[in-house]
Amino acid sequence: MGGFFILWSLKMPWQGTAPNKTFTRTNGVNTGDTAWAQDAASPGVILSSRHDAHDTDLRNGINNCLAKNGDNTATANIPMGNFRFTGLGNASALDQAITATQYQNDSIAWCNTSTGTANAHLIASSISPTGYVAGQRVTFIPGFRNTAATTINMNSLGVKTVKRLDGNDLFAGDFDTTRVVTLVYNGTNFILINSQDLTLLERQNNYTSVTNTTTETTIFAKTIPAGMLGVNRGLKVSILGNTYSSSNLGTVPVYTVRVKFGGTTMFTYTGSHTANVASNVATANLFVEMHNANATNSQVFQHVFYRGNTNSAAGTVATSFAEIGNLQNTSTINTTVDTLLDITFQWSSANAALFYQRLGAKVELI
Repeated sequence: MGGFFILWSLKMPWQGTAPNKTFTRTNGVNTGDTAWAQDAASPGVILSSRHDAHDTDLRNGINNCLAKNGDNTATANIPMGNFRFTGLGNASALDQAITATQYQNDSIAWCNTSTGTANAHLIASSISPTGYVAGQRVTFIPGFRNTAATTINMNSLGVKTVKRLDGNDLFAGDFDTTRVVTLVYNGTNFILINSQDLTLLERQNNYTSVTNTTTETTIFAKTIPAGMLGVNRGLKVSILGNTYSSSNLGTVPVYTVRVKFGGTTMFTYTGSHTANVASNVATANLFVEMHNANATNSQVFQHVFYRGNTNSAAGTVATSFAEIGNLQNTSTINTTVDTLLDITFQWSSANAALFYQRLGAKVELI
């Protein structure tokens, strides 16, 4: 009898080594698929104790299986043998597996459109995190265009400052309702990792011509967003162009270039184009730098205009240049509102054989 109980206590319904164990029947004495046949062939009778041992063995084997209705849980990692879970539902909590669809759509990081105010955005992830963790990434469409330093608060976890990649606060317009922004938390702040290149604010490579008119004509314009210049940032403007004459005019046409900021003319250049021979071209390049002088309504301008010193035949380049003005100006334009930078060109007389052509223009944030 003692031997029987030793056998019963040592029985194991799942035999072998994980993860390759197999289920084996036993009644405490005989094992395998013919356990009862073995009992029937042996002297004596089939015992109730063996029935109980066998049923207990089945119970233990079943208890080691996962119920498909969720009645029990795994007690160890489950190797899948290179097979997949299929028909998996989308995760809705942090302790659930995500689907390939959620990963591909980036729906875990997607926070829709922010609410709140222009410089204090509120966002909500579909699966609420328990806290901010370094490396956390969120993506959303700003519900407002920011005008200064900006914060976010995700799922009411608390207010965090948003910084640019260089560690500075956001510039006005970094958040815009036409953009999708991506932020990554570094343990202290959220970092805007897809900020637009605000160093180059505008580039125009198309040609703009002014001919046969005395009307003052805009050759470059850019609206500087409110607050972008802060109290000490500035702009660098480059305008490349030429003046042309297609015939001998017999006169020296005069032109005027004006630079305006916030509707105020900051400075004016007057130049001339020698047109005493046919097909003449002369360089006319403008370079401007300005910055806010420790205030949002105080600016210093530095500007210089280069004109081809001698006219050259069409298709060639002037070999020398005359510097017309290298001046400094000051202004008190309010840059906390959208401010128009406008550069114009005007001929003193109209002639179909005389024209100005802007070759390219750009404005950079400095």
